[in-house]
Amino acid sequence: MKSGKKIILYVLDCFNYLNEDNVKKRIYMKRNAKSLFIFFFLIFIFECVFCPGLPCYFYEIQTPDSGEIIYLQKLFPSADSFNKTIFCSDTFFTAREGSFLCGYAFVCENEGLLGSITSMTGISANGICSGILVISHNETPQYFNLLEKRGFFEKFKEVKIDSLDIQNRDFLDYEIDAVTGATVSSSAVIQNFWEAAIIYKNVTDLE
Repeated sequence: MKSGKKIILYVLDCFNYLNEDNVKKRIYMKRNAKSLFIFFFLIFIFECVFCPGLPCYFYEIQTPDSGEIIYLQKLFPSADSFNKTIFCSDTFFTAREGSFLCGYAFVCENEGLLGSITSMTGISANGICSGILVISHNETPQYFNLLEKRGFFEKFKEVKIDSLDIQNRDFLDYEIDAVTGATVSSSAVIQNFWEAAIIYKNVTDLE
């Protein structure tokens, strides 16, 4: 408990340092060198553990490529602009109509029967799934097409993220199960959905 209070004090010391002018910063640095050292050391450790791929920042915004925009437009037809955001190890897209946030999209990948299945999951700003689109797969068409024929993808539309047990990956009141005849393929898509839901919660909890 005491160590936790010390860390909070170190953080407050650092913010006080950042708000001072240059002259006062030098004085402040001499008086609070230990606090500043520990604060920046904690940031360094956090970046090494949670963001090993990022150099000196945690956050980067890019423009989606033309292929990604095609899928984004299908998930958010009313949107007129899209951004691709890299946050630590997570990558997600935002869709906007003017300044209005339409929602988020997440590209996830899990193993099917004959290789990876990559899909994009759209989730609106108010936490409702707008759909799942498969970007690539190597499954046998005869079996993979069963997902479409049996309305598997349609079941994800309008699913409310807050109505799910994300921690236990339980759809609760929603009847979404693997498709008989394409069990492994549909299970991979389901796992992609859960990973998207987890990233969505991580992203929105920070806002």
